[in-house]
Amino acid sequence: MNYLHWLDYVVMAALMVVSLGIGIFFAVYKGGQRTKEEYLLGNRQMSMIPVCLSMFITYQSAIALLGGPADVFNTGTMYLFLGGGVALSYIVGLFTAVPLLYPLKITSVNEYLQLRFDSKFVRLFATSVCIFRTISLKESR
Repeated sequence: MNYLHWLDYVVMAALMVVSLGIGIFFAVYKGGQRTKEEYLLGNRQMSMIPVCLSMFITYQSAIALLGGPADVFNTGTMYLFLGGGVALSYIVGLFTAVPLLYPLKITSVNEYLQLRFDSKFVRLFATSVCIFRTISLKESR
């Protein structure tokens, strides 16, 4: 049975310490986040590269990083088309959703639905549908 080498533990500990250090630095020295715009959008002052990297990391999971190569090995390169579809969806969203949502100073499509239909019920219904979809996708795997 293979065990982790001591260097593996050092690398994992270093990653945790660096991540924790960044969080403490921004919480203590930068005052933390007080509003949802500061938390979700960097107070609308971040450049494109950190936002793109954040989106990429958010949608990548450890399972995808570990399971992706295994899936390509088992089923062939058809799995790579998924990356093309995701990239295409980002491009479509860039030219359709961003010009609509950014000037309104809102942070989600569900907020837009509440503004558009002047109904909190529509927003809650859309949120419920998203939650149900996420749970059903997790259960189907």
